Amino acid sequence: MSELPLTPTERYFFHDHRESHPAWIRYDFTFRGALERAALARALDRIAQRHPLTGATVAPRRWGAPVWKLGAARPELAWRDGDAADDEDDARERHDLSARAGLRCRVQVRAAETHLTLTVHHAVADGLGVHVLAKDLFALYAIECGAAVTLPPIAPLSSGRDRKSPGAAAWWRQLPWVALGVVWGALLGRQRVVEMRGAGGDGRRRELAARCWSVDDTVRLRKATRTAGTSLNELVLRDIQVALGAWLQRHGPAAAEDWTRVLVPMNVGGARVGLQSSTNALGVVLIDRRVRSLGRRARLLHRAREDMEFIQRRGLMRAFGALMRLRGWLPGGIARYCRRSGARSTLVFSNIGKLLGSGALVRTDGVLALPGAELTDIAAWGPCRPGANIFAATGSYRGRQSFWVAYDPMAMSAAQAEDFANEWEAQLRLSLAGA
Repeated sequence: MSELPLTPTERYFFHDHRESHPAWIRYDFTFRGALERAALARALDRIAQRHPLTGATVAPRRWGAPVWKLGAARPELAWRDGDAADDEDDARERHDLSARAGLRCRVQVRAAETHLTLTVHHAVADGLGVHVLAKDLFALYAIECGAAVTLPPIAPLSSGRDRKSPGAAAWWRQLPWVALGVVWGALLGRQRVVEMRGAGGDGRRRELAARCWSVDDTVRLRKATRTAGTSLNELVLRDIQVALGAWLQRHGPAAAEDWTRVLVPMNVGGARVGLQSSTNALGVVLIDRRVRSLGRRARLLHRAREDMEFIQRRGLMRAFGALMRLRGWLPGGIARYCRRSGARSTLVFSNIGKLLGSGALVRTDGVLALPGAELTDIAAWGPCRPGANIFAATGSYRGRQSFWVAYDPMAMSAAQAEDFANEWEAQLRLSLAGA
């Protein structure tokens, strides 16, 4: 058993995990057909060989940073046949990587469908990293079933895995702007940020049902994006800000001059092609807007385009990682940061992009086919954190755009979370009409 220090970002998610706000990412996969239990178990064991953090625990140290104990645990598999009660979760609330692995697979077999759920601790992988894990798991399953599938090369697990290429601009040109982003995030960003708070529920983490659009609506959405001369990410970001403003008017005590903050995770690890990696390659973009500006659809779209271009050109999405490295130099600095405040925002929005759209297992119609089963649907939810009570995400599979919302039931009721999801979808429908 070997040890490996956690990167500053991994330490942040390790320390930020708490029973009230578990730091887990969840992907649901729905298959038509049956999976072979023994083959899936063997594939899950092999995942830890390609992605060692999925079979590791974390050992805190009295002096110094915590370390990964590689090989100390195995990814877990829970299998249920029929309509047995699903009481497996939320062990997420109590599972903090101290004794169990950070990858868990749950399978529920119902009639002609098989539902497979991957839950991954955020210290092990980010949202795109879970996508890499899923692709490898399905490829390994096919291999265990006798299929001739070649796995892509995997990046070695090194202590510098969080230090990626700085991007288009030379690092010395980005450095002053990244330093400014660190100062803004650590000091100047302490202005009052409005929270999405309503009537709390039963205190357990919840995910709303996925909203999946038809192929025709997805095509119309992408056409509306091209007509507006923008990207899908910027269009959806505009609509989620408008939905946030409408929700705050109905449920929140926010004043017109109060600030909202949308936190947008961004991949800073490149396209993750060639040598793939599932470890965290996470950057963060902060989009700050006053409440009074959230109803101006045309202006918000223009601002979203300007902001994203400026942030990418200046490398500001690297400020979060730089801030964590800065705090990591101080003994216990990241743990104190998580206990005191953490990364505060009004909501979190993530565009995961195209899911499982390529590879040897994908047919010409875009469907991922395994021996005995084919993947019909995907849903993904991220973790809600203290001070960020909504996690909204979007992605596409088989040419269909889907939208997912997770919410903090300690901060709002299910009806209030549904109201936000309905408002978000209504704004997206307006975009379809060219509004």
